[in-house]
Amino acid sequence: MTHLSSRPGLNASTRRRIQPFTYLFLLLCAVSPFTPNAYALPSYARQTGQRCAACHVIPPGWKGVEGPVDIRATHFFHSGNHELLAGFDMNNAPTLQDVWNTIPAWTFPFYGSPQAPGPPASVIMNTLPNAVGSIGAYALFDRHFYGEVSMYHVGNDFFRFMNGGTAFNKVPYLHNWSPYWRAYWTTDKGPNVWMAGSFGMQAGIYPNSAVRSGPTNNFYDTGFDAQYQHLGDSRKLTVRAAYIYEQQHWWGSYPLGTSAVPKSNIKTVDISGSYALGDKWTFSAAYLLTNGTSNAALYGVSDPNGNLLSSKPNTTGYTLEIDRTLTQNILAMVQYKGFSKFNGLSNNIDGLGRKPYDNNTLWINLFFAF
Repeated sequence: MTHLSSRPGLNASTRRRIQPFTYLFLLLCAVSPFTPNAYALPSYARQTGQRCAACHVIPPGWKGVEGPVDIRATHFFHSGNHELLAGFDMNNAPTLQDVWNTIPAWTFPFYGSPQAPGPPASVIMNTLPNAVGSIGAYALFDRHFYGEVSMYHVGNDFFRFMNGGTAFNKVPYLHNWSPYWRAYWTTDKGPNVWMAGSFGMQAGIYPNSAVRSGPTNNFYDTGFDAQYQHLGDSRKLTVRAAYIYEQQHWWGSYPLGTSAVPKSNIKTVDISGSYALGDKWTFSAAYLLTNGTSNAALYGVSDPNGNLLSSKPNTTGYTLEIDRTLTQNILAMVQYKGFSKFNGLSNNIDGLGRKPYDNNTLWINLFFAF
């Protein structure tokens, strides 16, 4: 880590703040090779005890060299008939460390067209990938009860190695440390696997990433999720559901006029399912609902005469997808993403006559994994 202390602009005071985290990172790297009985197992199987197929019905995949980073060290403890898996984790995106396909980092669809628009509003956890770094601890008891607490910090200085290429004056800039928590219960019987859980985060964000002083906008996320899987020998069924409620306090933006209200909220519902036939065909569908408080400064849509048509982020959409595995590392995909409501409107969504379905996209993709 010598390069950290030699970077331009890194003064002695900053080095002293970074030093404890440097030691922790080196400790994690040192402990990892001595983790017993875990070195040959994928992350999902190691953390849950489930079969790899429970995650890899459709592999979420790696999203780029400068994309997701997740570093962890684990250890198993045994006492009688009980087992405790405990570990430390560092990552650069809230929920990236999770093993279920129900929460923001891994929710379906796992891939999407770069031309496909998303809802006009999103919870804060969705905006932080490649802008933060974390240190956290987790534990799984008897492969049924899981708990985790992580602390996120803006991804510069010590966490810069996780966020190569990020311009921090153009992404959400965290004020101090932001807590994230996760808990779930899981069990299995034969080919059936169930999970029910909850997660949440609190974050303070500067209204202007280039001006890191003054009041911040504060966000409070609370989520609930569940997943069911039937992992048969020739057929696999997965059903996922998640609900997130976010409270928003615009203490930084409201005085500046970049938020029309001092407080607001966002509610999202995400339900999806996949049905796989053998190792070749997978059919998937998803339903997405986003509702929130009116905020003309953020979501306002006006006609050419300046008349306000909508100030709500309310959006309803769906995704249909068919996947065909051609070889072990080649996947063909056809995906259709559609909307029935966009920006609180079912007609004239931009003031120029566009309808929600004008945002629909058809994406045909051939995916290679090496």
